[in-house]
Amino acid sequence: MLIGDDEIAAAIHASKPEAAVVTRRLPPPWPCAPSTPRKISVLTPYVVPVGELMADYFVDAGFTLENFTCLEMEDDGDMARMSRASLVEAAVAATAPSAEALFISCTALRSAAVVPEIEARIGRPVVTSNLATVWATLGHCGALAAHPDAGRLMAQSLPAAA
Repeated sequence: MLIGDDEIAAAIHASKPEAAVVTRRLPPPWPCAPSTPRKISVLTPYVVPVGELMADYFVDAGFTLENFTCLEMEDDGDMARMSRASLVEAAVAATAPSAEALFISCTALRSAAVVPEIEARIGRPVVTSNLATVWATLGHCGALAAHPDAGRLMAQSLPAAA
């Protein structure tokens, strides 16, 4: 996120110009909502200075941040070891009543596995860094089948290969 999707794509295309590039897709795809949510809550395990950079990115992309929660973790190992129950509770607590959706950032968090539970609790779409990346990558590979057991995003038909 800090380097930027355009910079990553340019570096890859310098040696492989025909390659489709998929990053952690910020802002995330929202086909799981009737229309693109503009009022979102964000949950990240990062420390506040990193979170502030991410918040600026979302605001610059046209989102209104109804809530932005940083869990103040500094170690990727701690992020990866966060329990499922703790992650669900943090996600529920991070979702503002006025938010139309929740984005959970960080590829170290094991959040994809708990998306259906979080969506059931908050009644709104949830997109994670990892699910957004998988969803887009599968689309590029032509794997267009939906996976409804993985939450609202993965229940949608995948994007057509570019």
